[in-house]
Amino acid sequence: MGEDEPWCLPGNAADWEAYQASLEKSNTNADQGPPPNLGELVEKLHSPSPDDRLNAIRALGNLGPSAAPAVPELRQALNARHPTVQRGYELVGFQFRGPVLWAFSRIGPAAEPAVDDILQVAITSDPDQSPANYDFQVLAIQALGSIGPGASRAVGPLLQLAEPMHPGDVRLYYTLKAVGQIGGDEAWKGLEKYLRFEDRTARALAARVLVKVRPEFVEPVFDSFREDDPEVAAELAARLKFTESRLSFLVASLQTEYKEKALEALTALGPAAHEAVPTLVKLEKHLDREPLASALRVLDPTGELSVPLIQPGLESQAEVWRTLDLLDQMDTRQARRAVDAYLRSHPGSEKQLEHVRSLRAVGDVGM
Repeated sequence: MGEDEPWCLPGNAADWEAYQASLEKSNTNADQGPPPNLGELVEKLHSPSPDDRLNAIRALGNLGPSAAPAVPELRQALNARHPTVQRGYELVGFQFRGPVLWAFSRIGPAAEPAVDDILQVAITSDPDQSPANYDFQVLAIQALGSIGPGASRAVGPLLQLAEPMHPGDVRLYYTLKAVGQIGGDEAWKGLEKYLRFEDRTARALAARVLVKVRPEFVEPVFDSFREDDPEVAAELAARLKFTESRLSFLVASLQTEYKEKALEALTALGPAAHEAVPTLVKLEKHLDREPLASALRVLDPTGELSVPLIQPGLESQAEVWRTLDLLDQMDTRQARRAVDAYLRSHPGSEKQLEHVRSLRAVGDVGM
């Protein structure tokens, strides 16, 4: 398979985060034109042409959940190997195993009937015997994760599979992510031990899953993330209990490269984090205005804390429109009063504010 195929995988820990981000942004259904006929694609799985079969598998994967009726045929293609002849055609080795596993990942929960077949690939593929087995194993793990709770019987075997994997083994990251996607008490308990694992990526994966479903597991180890991985700590703080020390950490984080996550966490903490308001106003030129306005609105619902700190900007010709834009987006009682007072004392400024609003609507406020 070429490097541009969607089932090709990163081979080291450094590529993991970039690869996961690309998965979120990918859209393999972007091609224009009428959707393919499902029945025709299933028939092509039995074509004498390997290219036709491969194209059919790819097209079925691109259909996503709509390809559920093809799961039985895809199971046959997953398990077929040379010299077995099925319905008049011969598969050479396991040449379609990778694409079929990728297709199952795209089909998602509807591929649940194939769980046992996919799990068998995951636990029997030995990368030491063949480089292709590495891809087969990881693709099988991904497919099980994509199936979700319907693959619950795979959680135990997946955790056993992860047990001997050393720090930096990318397969460990796929496995922990899949266990988190499947979920359930067995999964949560299995992930808990990785909160103290020496591999930072594995620890972060476990924490990001557990903080949503078992925050009590993450509470005791939060400080270790704060020291070793502050960016992840800022993300976790949004879902954990409010404490003064966490507030101080997030306020300090507003002046780091992960300030956006700190701002999100402060917003999630709500009015309890109101002590962050002066720092937010002080740093307003360095923060995106829309999330900043949202944070101020949540932390200071009336605007009594924030508006007096923001209002001096209305007295500066260079700052006035940026200040008005921020107050307008905050939309608290005090912010509205400040905007209205300025408009009354500056005839004609209503049109300029409407212009600012129109620019904001198309994301073009660059003040």
